Amino acid sequence: MTLDLRGLNPAPITPFTEDGDVDYDAIQRLGSWLGSIDGVKSLVVLGHAGEGTFLTEAEQLDVIRAFVASTDGRVPVIAGITKEGNKTAGLEAKAAVEAGAAAGLVYPSHGWLRFGYQQGAPQARYREIYEESGLPLILFQYPDNTKATYDLDTQLEIAGQEGVFATKNGVRNMRRWYTEIPTLRAAYPELQILSCHDEYLLPTMFDVDGLLVGYGNIAPEALIELIAAGKARDYEAAHAIHERLLPVTQNVYHRGSHMEGTVALKWGLVHRGILDHATVRTPCSRSPTAPTRRSPTRSSPPASRRSPRTSDPKRGDGHLALRAPVALFPLPRTSPPPLSHSSRRQRRPCGTAALQWRRISMSEHTTTRHTSTTPGTGYGRVSTETMKNIVESHRRRQTFWQRLALIGPAFVVGAWQFGPGNLTTAVQAGSGYQYTLIWVIAVSTVLMIFLADMSVRLGIKSPVSLISSIKDHLGGWVGVLAGIGVFLITLCFSVGNAVGSGLGLSMLLGGNPVMWTAICTIFVAGILLFRNVYRVIEKILVAAVVVMAIAFIASAFISNPEWAAAARGLVPTVPDGAWLLIVALVGTNFSVNAAFYTSYGTKERKRTEADYRDVTVVDTIPGIVAPGIMTALVIVVAAAVLGQTGEAAPTILALASIFEPLAGPVGSAIFGIGFFAAAFSSMIANATAGGTMLSDGLGRGASSGSTTAKIISGVILGFGLTVTLIFQTSPVQLIVIAQALTVFIAPILALLIVVMANRGTLMAELKNKWWHNLFGLVGLAAVLTLSVRLLITLLP
Repeated sequence: MTLDLRGLNPAPITPFTEDGDVDYDAIQRLGSWLGSIDGVKSLVVLGHAGEGTFLTEAEQLDVIRAFVASTDGRVPVIAGITKEGNKTAGLEAKAAVEAGAAAGLVYPSHGWLRFGYQQGAPQARYREIYEESGLPLILFQYPDNTKATYDLDTQLEIAGQEGVFATKNGVRNMRRWYTEIPTLRAAYPELQILSCHDEYLLPTMFDVDGLLVGYGNIAPEALIELIAAGKARDYEAAHAIHERLLPVTQNVYHRGSHMEGTVALKWGLVHRGILDHATVRTPCSRSPTAPTRRSPTRSSPPASRRSPRTSDPKRGDGHLALRAPVALFPLPRTSPPPLSHSSRRQRRPCGTAALQWRRISMSEHTTTRHTSTTPGTGYGRVSTETMKNIVESHRRRQTFWQRLALIGPAFVVGAWQFGPGNLTTAVQAGSGYQYTLIWVIAVSTVLMIFLADMSVRLGIKSPVSLISSIKDHLGGWVGVLAGIGVFLITLCFSVGNAVGSGLGLSMLLGGNPVMWTAICTIFVAGILLFRNVYRVIEKILVAAVVVMAIAFIASAFISNPEWAAAARGLVPTVPDGAWLLIVALVGTNFSVNAAFYTSYGTKERKRTEADYRDVTVVDTIPGIVAPGIMTALVIVVAAAVLGQTGEAAPTILALASIFEPLAGPVGSAIFGIGFFAAAFSSMIANATAGGTMLSDGLGRGASSGSTTAKIISGVILGFGLTVTLIFQTSPVQLIVIAQALTVFIAPILALLIVVMANRGTLMAELKNKWWHNLFGLVGLAAVLTLSVRLLITLLP
């Protein structure tokens, strides 16, 4: 699963004791404060602001661990990867993974700053680091005035490499920015664009997904507001925030050396009550100078007395409440009160630093607008109208082919939904009641679309996976229950998928079905070994859905059905004795397990809010409608065969044997291909989904590519093969057990989706509307009805 960095990603400083050792208590205070702010997506440690290259290797790993612990794992920690050589950088990244890092920010080899780089060297650096560590990577674009800056072709090649999911752009050349960022967007719509122009943020705010900045140390609240204004294309609001922050920006970043910004950030944290002093490691100097090109002064302020910590029942004892002697900018109302007058005297730095921080401080009552030129434009102040024109010019509609590239997650869900159980109930419906139950498929498909749509929106908005979000919002045990429940269902369904795959190939090629089951299982296990396994699986399953669609459409026309009667089947009627079959049809077509997994595929594909409408049109609706249409076509084929031969076909094999003399060997082969594709695709999706969601429930990673997910997926495949080998026949009893599990799990999963999709703090503008809830509640009622009916049936 790719991290969602669409928001603020502060690059925390590394606090030191006055003796120069890493101050882990201060890391706990800083990390817990930043991690508690809504809108902070990650903490990026060991960078320039964090003096990462000034630390020993052991200290670097300890700092990663300390920041991970500071947020209790709620906010991912990203590590700066700075070693010169590719081999050493790869080992550095591998060690960072073991220390708890969730991604890596790759710095150029520092020799390039002076000597430049050979063509192809940056691409090789990212490739070798990822191959060594498996750590998701962020492309780091250096300023234009260095020899380590990457041209557009180099950026495009790196962004297209496996493992690279975001770019931190600090080119500081707006001519390049307005050329290169739109090109990167067009080439890789899923690539997360992050600005690191701490001192020039405003001109970049309308083209980015988020910020990765050291500035986030001291001004996270205002920067989150700035990001929101940029995403809303609200230039006036963004400009007002920029003007409010400008005195702070000037005193932190508009200096002779950019490294002085690190020192100034530490003084800012002293000013806000997070740090007790601003100790840095040489060659940095502790006292920042005025924003001029003069050398730093040698005076250092005396150490401040450590302020008392306060207990916060919501975040545990030892948390230092955020306190500011004088606000750096208007703070939110939720901020704790300022320090007492006596505490102010103890906290205020002296000498030159005191003068500068006095200038940084901004009264909440200040209304005077700053009149200096807007930094970063190169042409003085940019008018509101000009900036609006720039913003509007960068609004681009996706092309037809770009929209097609969004196809994927819902088709994976459809392939899982359309398996042997689905085919069996459809055959029974057509053989037993001809065309009269087609309406059940139509209703189930509509309900499935709404539930899958909720899951897609949850995948877009959740900063972590769905089960992890459930743990955060509803309690850890709820998430664990969901993961275990889905796993148990997939474990039992694996038997039917294994048997179905073997039968499908035996229909096509002859031979022992059990032998083909073993071959299919081994083949799927091999697929799971791929590094970027979800993308591979998605491509296979989209192709399988296409094959199934062709096969069953052709089969339906070959069987020469009564299409008028099929159309009348869309009108709801309930034949005598059909209720149990109706319940079964709803259960197999309104697959809550599959809908639940949609959010994971959406997260794997890094879908954004901007993609939502296009995803709905090209993926969610077609991906769910396709298996619904195919199920209806299987009913049509079974009904047509019954109408022409007078023979009922209670099973898929019986239908195939009757269909062969009716349709000939070619028609029978086409039908067999569709059946095999349905069983085999469901086998892949079932194992992948079960492994991913149990791994997530256990807190071992929410990606299908994680080691734990692959092991669990292998267990699911192995279970299906083992039972098939033992029984040598279709284990009907296990399918019944799977349905029994649905009685207890499916309603819980449906309820969790509806509840989470209604959480305004999580979903914001993608929260459920009333019509979403209406269809969601109808679907939940249908699942509950199914559960009760199955429970009654299974009870002696």
